[in-house]
Amino acid sequence: MSGLTATYQDYVMPSMCDHLDHMNVQYYFAAVSDGMFAFQTKFGLGPKAVKERGLSFAVVRAETDFRSELSAGDVIRLDSGLLEIGSKSATFLHRLVRIEDESLAMQTKFKAVLFDLNARRAAEIPDDIRKAMAPFVVDEADS
Repeated sequence: MSGLTATYQDYVMPSMCDHLDHMNVQYYFAAVSDGMFAFQTKFGLGPKAVKERGLSFAVVRAETDFRSELSAGDVIRLDSGLLEIGSKSATFLHRLVRIEDESLAMQTKFKAVLFDLNARRAAEIPDDIRKAMAPFVVDEADS
């Protein structure tokens, strides 16, 4: 999708499907969780930096729409972008798509704070991280 960055890719295993024969909701969010960690690496917050700086984004609000079912064997991709960068928080846009036909399965917006892992509270987004995040800002209507 234009403007968004691929942050996760996988396929739906039969064990991920429930008795309704579609991927269970927990796996949609697992994909987004994994994609979030991959995405923040692009801002300079990879595993090593998270430990050294004691900073990582933590979700405080989610707004999710499920658009189509995913079934065993579907190959999926998570596309991510930023809708807004505040002083201590950012709004992330994630879209989970079935690669075969590029159909949207799920879209979610995550409001996340930059979390100080030592103080256990929100922290100001440092200038270097803010600058690294800026190229990933998208207009939701254009994505």
